Amino acid sequence: MLRFFRNFKLNFDRSFSNSLVKQIYWLSGIVAAMFIILLLLSLIPGLYTPGNEQYGRIPDIIFLLIDPGSGTDSMSAVFSIIGALVGLVAFTGCLISVITNILSNRVEQVRNGETWYDLENHIVIIGFNGSVPSLIHSIYEKNPSVRNHKAYILIMSEQSTEDIRASIHVANTEAEEDCIVIIRGQRTALDELDKLSLAKCHSIYLLGEPDEEAHDSINLECLGYIANLLPDRTVGLPECHVQFDEQSLFSIFQFSDIPSTVNKRMHFIPYNFCDVWAQKVLVKCEAEDGLIGSDYRIHYRPIDGEEGIKKDSPKHVHLIVSGMSQMGIALAVQTAHIAHFPNFREDDNSTRTHITLIDPEAGKLMQQFMARFRSMFQVARWRFVRAEDFISNAYLQGTAPLYSLDDQHWNDPISDAQSTSPYKHLGPNFIDLQWEFIEAEPDMPVLQQYMLDAVSDTSAITTLAFCQDNQDESLRASLYLPYQTYDLAHQVLVYQNESPTIIHTLSGFSLPEEERRKLRYGKMAPFGMNTEFHVGDLDSEKYGRLVNVAYSCNPDDGIASLEAKLNDTEHVEKEWNRTSMANKWSSTYSANMRYVKLRFIGCNLNTSTRTEIEEAMAAHIEDIKVTEHNRWNVEKLLMGFRPLTEPETHATKDEKKRLRKSSQLAHLDICSYQDLKTIDPATIIYDASVNMALPIMVDIIRG
Repeated sequence: MLRFFRNFKLNFDRSFSNSLVKQIYWLSGIVAAMFIILLLLSLIPGLYTPGNEQYGRIPDIIFLLIDPGSGTDSMSAVFSIIGALVGLVAFTGCLISVITNILSNRVEQVRNGETWYDLENHIVIIGFNGSVPSLIHSIYEKNPSVRNHKAYILIMSEQSTEDIRASIHVANTEAEEDCIVIIRGQRTALDELDKLSLAKCHSIYLLGEPDEEAHDSINLECLGYIANLLPDRTVGLPECHVQFDEQSLFSIFQFSDIPSTVNKRMHFIPYNFCDVWAQKVLVKCEAEDGLIGSDYRIHYRPIDGEEGIKKDSPKHVHLIVSGMSQMGIALAVQTAHIAHFPNFREDDNSTRTHITLIDPEAGKLMQQFMARFRSMFQVARWRFVRAEDFISNAYLQGTAPLYSLDDQHWNDPISDAQSTSPYKHLGPNFIDLQWEFIEAEPDMPVLQQYMLDAVSDTSAITTLAFCQDNQDESLRASLYLPYQTYDLAHQVLVYQNESPTIIHTLSGFSLPEEERRKLRYGKMAPFGMNTEFHVGDLDSEKYGRLVNVAYSCNPDDGIASLEAKLNDTEHVEKEWNRTSMANKWSSTYSANMRYVKLRFIGCNLNTSTRTEIEEAMAAHIEDIKVTEHNRWNVEKLLMGFRPLTEPETHATKDEKKRLRKSSQLAHLDICSYQDLKTIDPATIIYDASVNMALPIMVDIIRG
């Protein structure tokens, strides 16, 4: 107490300005002190004369304080004046000032995001970036509780709440704004996270702040705090979508199990902006147009064409990516996951999916890419060339074109006679895709000729994707190709992270398809806009959960048993919760190929009936199983698994199992489908289960 009065001015300022409650305490103390002073003064003879007063000494003083003009005949003029002055100071002055201050402070706290609420069944967004307004729109459309104001969207960010409100006001409707609560806080402060009522929330989106250093590390730190604030439960786990900026780290968390405390308390869903955009373009073939206030959707052409690639087709998919940016790599890897077709023949390179990556620093970037996917390049066919060599080197004095599927620069680790690969015993090469790296500037004539030759190849369905980090560079690289390139290309994708307006204008996006075909740039389509939300409108995980159940079913039990399990929501969630992160992503990647499978059996996800799909699958079941195994091979190689070496194939069953589960990651089943039928025929049953489940899954997702 003595310490308080020793620095009274400082301590009063701190205490009075600290909170609304302390302001009320101070006001109450001042009023009480003034009342006591007046009460003591009233005891002085002549200042207050008891008599026929209506109320009594104490009520008279209280009324005098509240209403300075309410003095009674019992009070002397001096006492009435003193009481009136005290009342003016205590009530008319201090009280009104404090009340005004309380209200203005409350308004200021709300504006600054310093007010916390006890919410439940709400959606929590931690961090704010350009995609949040689109996320809000997606949540509002899909969550009836939010639309009916029974639940709110709670945003916590370190940024100015006024700036956040301004961004939301421009992009969202008034109804959507009414559902939003914004607070300011740091996602690494446990006490501030605790105020988000996470234990009672519906779902969490951990985005982080834009352009911050150590973004992914901070998000992981925050994830640990969130897990500590959530209770253990077996059902009703909230989904926690965690954004990773670095693709390499994202890939690791796709296939690495996280601490059990996280798994027991949430559905941990890592995602990467570029990876999910690749899914939008290549899997779903649809995205919002990225323009504020527009309901128009961009429709991308399927990478294998509208009709797909059938068993007897002479076609193959060729994706050419100009710019080995994170977005370019994401498109290439996603293509490797889904572009598998029944016409693949091991002895015909023109039936392999062809993925070309072009960059001025392709030599260095190729080394990084090959180190990241080491197992893939120990078996898959690949080549590296410098476009400059085709101008100055003697290799090319003659007519050798840069575009070639069979020249001497291709490396085949399995089939080349001079290869020292430990997997040559698995030949001929059973991997149904091949990789090409070209070191070149985008405007080099030899490279532009390469693109023209590629789109002119009648055996290829060629998609061009311009993925330079800067949207203006992507635009420039895409606009000055030989005119025939635009006519012959299947599609021209242009990465436009800031705004799609220029590409929309050039491509005539609002025109009918017939009119667009007449335009030089009619096949162009923008993608990668950072204003477009990148998780909420994908249904891959929904299908992935069903694939996960299908993998555990025995097809001998029949369709009825399989359908019952797939329709059992509780069973589906329970199986998903107990599945490793690697198997979750394996099921999701298998689900992502559903459109390709349906196209090559002649069906459509939206229009074909279940009976039509079942009949078509029965007619193509062997092709589907082979193609699924080819896809699985690539998936496992991208995950870091490798085939068995020739000596390892002679190991015991237990030793092979140990190799697969150890750091060796050696998998017996990475081989051709023909070899699989000999060395591990029991596993083919899993492919059969997944394929049987597809028509049922389509029915379930359609609702």
